Amino acid sequence: MPQYTSNELIYWASQPVNNEILFDKILDIHDDVTNFIKKNRLTIKADKEVFLMKLLLFIYDNSAY
Repeated sequence: MPQYTSNELIYWASQPVNNEILFDKILDIHDDVTNFIKKNRLTIKADKEVFLMKLLLFIYDNSAY
């Protein structure tokens, strides 16, 4: 499992994408997923913050930077 420093993640998430900070786009994705979960009466076994961090790491791991 790859190890990341907080500075690497902060720098990466601070990059602009189409005049918007990448982290803002990740928050939009998080909101969409959360709304989908609520709308479909699903449950997730993770704290809100943990889920957001796992989403950020998933996108980081799967991005072509």
